[in-house]
Amino acid sequence: MTFEGLWLVRLPAEPGRAEERIVAVRAVCTKLGGQPRWRPDELGYQCPICASLYAVSGPRLSGPAPDSLWRLGTSANAGEILEAPRRTLRRKLGE
Repeated sequence: MTFEGLWLVRLPAEPGRAEERIVAVRAVCTKLGGQPRWRPDELGYQCPICASLYAVSGPRLSGPAPDSLWRLGTSANAGEILEAPRRTLRRKLGE
């Protein structure tokens, strides 16, 4: 699901966790600011400007982009997913 520069991605449960989780990923390339587009042949998103390729949940797979896409803080409340702009987690995926 995409909302103007934001992807909501459902991730499978991690080992030791019983439930799936939903993360919000900022859909802006870290190289030149392009909005990556879905590439079904690559099973990922590719920036139309620099051709960097990202996995569905944001990690950089290839290309000149210096970093993975950014993950934003989210919380679930009564079936709603809330993005917390004041508490944006400025950590890259995989850290």
